[in-house]
Amino acid sequence: MSRQTMKLNITEAQRASLENGYHLSVQAPSSALQSRWLTCLQDALKNDHSLVVTIEDGVLSGGFGEKVARFYGDSDMKVSCYGIAKKFLDRYNYADVLKANRMTAPQIAEDIISMIK
Repeated sequence: MSRQTMKLNITEAQRASLENGYHLSVQAPSSALQSRWLTCLQDALKNDHSLVVTIEDGVLSGGFGEKVARFYGDSDMKVSCYGIAKKFLDRYNYADVLKANRMTAPQIAEDIISMIK
């Protein structure tokens, strides 16, 4: 399998979760899609993908990731959703919130690696 480089159009919240230029190299077919295109391609992804990872730029509960997980619920596709827990945050450190919600790049990479093994 060839190694692929992915280029993303991401939000500032997602960009912050990829701090320090951290990159995950995966030796498997992979795709990076904006959420507006994923709904059109969900059936096609089943053919050559085994994992979908969504990163919300807000609250996890009720987000786009839940819609994707629901779509793949009766299939072999693994879905992992990342976002902020639904609770009131007052006077917080953004980096601490990302870390507490496993949204830092190293944490996401660790989770993905454990899921594809």
